[in-house]
Amino acid sequence: MHKRLVQHLAKVDLGSPGGLDALLGIVDQAYLEHDLERKRSERSSALMAEELEELCEKLHASTATIRLQNLRFQAAQDNMPQALSLFDKDGNLVVCNRRFREMYQLSEGYDPNGKKLLDILTHCVVHGPVLNLENRSLTLQHVAMNVSTGSVLEQVWPDGRIISIARSMIQDGGYLDTTSDVTENRKAIAQIAHMAHHDSLTGLPNRCLYRERLTDAVQHARRGEQCAVLYLDLDRFKAVNDTLGHPIGDALLIEVSARLKANVRDIDTLSRLGGDEFAIILRQLKSRDETHGFAKRVIKNLCMPYVIDGHDVSIGASVGIAIIDAWLNDPDEVMRNADRALYKAKADGRGVFRIAD
Repeated sequence: MHKRLVQHLAKVDLGSPGGLDALLGIVDQAYLEHDLERKRSERSSALMAEELEELCEKLHASTATIRLQNLRFQAAQDNMPQALSLFDKDGNLVVCNRRFREMYQLSEGYDPNGKKLLDILTHCVVHGPVLNLENRSLTLQHVAMNVSTGSVLEQVWPDGRIISIARSMIQDGGYLDTTSDVTENRKAIAQIAHMAHHDSLTGLPNRCLYRERLTDAVQHARRGEQCAVLYLDLDRFKAVNDTLGHPIGDALLIEVSARLKANVRDIDTLSRLGGDEFAIILRQLKSRDETHGFAKRVIKNLCMPYVIDGHDVSIGASVGIAIIDAWLNDPDEVMRNADRALYKAKADGRGVFRIAD
């Protein structure tokens, strides 16, 4: 304002008539212009202050939203059943959730952030001493997982847990590991598979698994291995069920199974076909006499008295035998032969064995 006032005053001739009035008019005009400029500046400042206040409010709201989202994200991470660990392109841990620390049982006071996976795993309590060859192998398998295409690794840890580790690549060149404890899942799958192939009462292979094992034995017999199938039926079992009841009958079948198990080898197959019918596949036989001796021992063993829930029980057994030779390569024909031999044994007075012609 002062500069403009000086410029206007330079043009005024104070010695001329009306010079003083002109001077006062110039001063009034200068102050009027200054006041207008001040008001414009104040309005501009007020508008800027309002905009700044609105911007600050938005910033505070955005910060609160981000803070809330981070809290929710952290809570979601920490309550996941899987362990999460994110590594940068240099292989350093960026973030992990609480489940990661729990699952890997990291040493107390150890901070994994910024560490390499190998260093973290050496502080994994559940792996025990890293110098142990087996534990070191688990560690190196985990570290060496393929990161470029993504991969899944399943390990059995020293504490018996079955652990599945899935690795996926992220855009900046790092990778994300998702670690899950699949022990119960694998046990359930194994249990379902076992139930599908085993008798629920005795735990012996059922008819389905017996058929698979018989097919395998037939294939080996074609290459010269001598095998045999024994069909076994309990004598007087129906009378036990009728007089003492099915619970006693079931307990008797379990005891019969135990006695039969004691007579078969690991390479043989003992199965329950249903009711009181059992089948035995003998492998790697040296002669037919070996089969005959086995049948005699089984019959003698099963004829010995039982004590079931305080009841004295006496039963017998009849056995039908079918020899699997190289020329007999049809499982169905083998089963028919064994069944015919069993029928003949029962017709000949029970408690004996017969061989299919």
